[in-house]
Amino acid sequence: MVVKVDLKVSAAGKVTSATAHKPQRGSALGRCVEEAAAKAKFPPLRSPQEVTVPFRLP
Repeated sequence: MVVKVDLKVSAAGKVTSATAHKPQRGSALGRCVEEAAAKAKFPPLRSPQEVTVPFRLP
């Protein structure tokens, strides 16, 4: 199973928003993946970015 999550990342590299795609959005699994993704850190960026990240679950 793959859960896609939209991330907003600040220029400092901090995730400011994590939102799972449907059908996982709003489910316990979706919230769990969102919480884990929100803890990610990125190297500093020139400007804020929005990315979609697929999380592959066994």
